[in-house]
Amino acid sequence: MVEVSEANDGPLLVADGLSKNYGRLVACHDVSFSLYSGEVLAIVGESGSGKSTLLQLLSAQLTPTSGRVRYRMRDAVTRDLGTLGEAERRFLFRTDWGYVYQDPAHGLRMTVSAGANVGERLMAVGWNHYGRIRQTATSWLDRVEIDAARIDDEPRTYSGGMRQRLQIARNLSTFP
Repeated sequence: MVEVSEANDGPLLVADGLSKNYGRLVACHDVSFSLYSGEVLAIVGESGSGKSTLLQLLSAQLTPTSGRVRYRMRDAVTRDLGTLGEAERRFLFRTDWGYVYQDPAHGLRMTVSAGANVGERLMAVGWNHYGRIRQTATSWLDRVEIDAARIDDEPRTYSGGMRQRLQIARNLSTFP
């Protein structure tokens, strides 16, 4: 189902009756909300309460047992994420969405430099000038308090906290 938003004033993201079961285990049950551009939503709860499952449902990494997630795309068309192809989902992950994984090894390429991790995301949105990419990566490393001298180091040489901050820099570099 495709819906056209009213001049971008409708919700950016809509969760409608989302549930996820793993056999008899209920990870999420009937989660519904609308998120508008500029709003912030915090998902909090105890360990094992379903936060990660909900985030994976919202980002179309998991298929819900029931319900759906709709997202207003760049062209102002709201789409059911369950109907997107793999290439469309990957594009959203490289452009519009910033997903910081609990385990940084899932969100970073551990055997390429920190600068390349940020640069790959910039190239995904059309950047192609090496100097500009490197300068922007350096700026983002500085913003997340990673010494710019570490730009050519691989994330596997970083501490856990530095890896998390690198994920944040990588994701924010395209202003999702």
